[in-house]
Amino acid sequence: MLELSGIEDLDSMWFSDSEKEQYRLQEGDVVMNEGGDIGKVSKWVPQHFDCYIQNSVHKLSPKETVSQSFLAYFLAATSFSGYFWSIVSQISIAHLTKEKLANTPLLLPALSEQETIARYLDGVIGQIDALMTEKRKQVEDLRAYRNSLISETVTHGLNPKVDLHHSDVDSIGEIPKHWEITKLGFVADIQTGSTPKTSEEKYWGNPARLWYTPGDFNGFVLRSSNRKVSETAYIEKACRVFPKNTVLLVGIGATLGKVGISYNECSANQQINAIIYSDKLCPMFGAYYLSSIQDVLKSFSNAATLPILNQEQVKKLQIPIPPLSEQQEIAAFLDEKTGKIDELIGELEVQLKELAEYKQAMITEAVTGKVDVRDWKPKD
Repeated sequence: MLELSGIEDLDSMWFSDSEKEQYRLQEGDVVMNEGGDIGKVSKWVPQHFDCYIQNSVHKLSPKETVSQSFLAYFLAATSFSGYFWSIVSQISIAHLTKEKLANTPLLLPALSEQETIARYLDGVIGQIDALMTEKRKQVEDLRAYRNSLISETVTHGLNPKVDLHHSDVDSIGEIPKHWEITKLGFVADIQTGSTPKTSEEKYWGNPARLWYTPGDFNGFVLRSSNRKVSETAYIEKACRVFPKNTVLLVGIGATLGKVGISYNECSANQQINAIIYSDKLCPMFGAYYLSSIQDVLKSFSNAATLPILNQEQVKKLQIPIPPLSEQQEIAAFLDEKTGKIDELIGELEVQLKELAEYKQAMITEAVTGKVDVRDWKPKD
């Protein structure tokens, strides 16, 4: 219902007495993003503590003839339409100035009608939000189950009756007695990606070959890259080229630890570690194993400033090694199981998108009068 949430861990800063008076949020206020996610709007609900805005947020204090809820819903509809993005300057960083916000057209029915529209939307949007919350929880549960299934299978195998023993690696725990355990560097060639010279048009002018960046890691199997390099870049070795079935591991930044596998010859930028397994390891088994140790990968990295996982650290990672035929069976099993889970997650994400679009449409139609709710009464 457009109420501001997630405010349990707000940052703090110093305000003078005059600034406190000016920037303190009061009951009835509406807040809106001035930069970043421009136009995102919420109603302020008083808390047990005082809260103030800083310069990337607008505070709107409705006059007596304006309903807080109606104003928030109307501004949300205006934002959905793309209006705010159409009026901001985007030469550098986009900002919705106070002056441009003040000049935003506002449809304003009588106060009683505003309040009726707002109550109607509170009921409808509340139901939609509850359904979206339920579906997001289902997505979270499926992802958690997917992760636990992978972790259990790549360390214990498919036989529930197999004899286990401790691997002497706390992060791995028990493994079947007939499995080995070794460092990744002993069973894989590990390289770092590279970028062709951006000044050399011949490496970029005729895009044809895969060149991955962390932004391409949207699924476990990497099929296409947003940006490509030319055939010439591959031939002249302007970037490192990796063979089919290379496992790629993001080694820096917020997505550190993300794993993908390329079934095609590929290249990647320097934010990515390429893991080329020896014939002792099934590449897909190795990819599943790395995807199961996200916490280990992040703890392994140098996180003093920007988290970085370099080649030498990747080489030291411990990995369990079942017999090759068992690796292949595990990989095939996980392909099937995770594929079904991913299908369910995909269906839920489509439903969430449709619900978000329906929510936007309901708000827009109500605040612009396309749906007449003047005679609407809440159900008992």
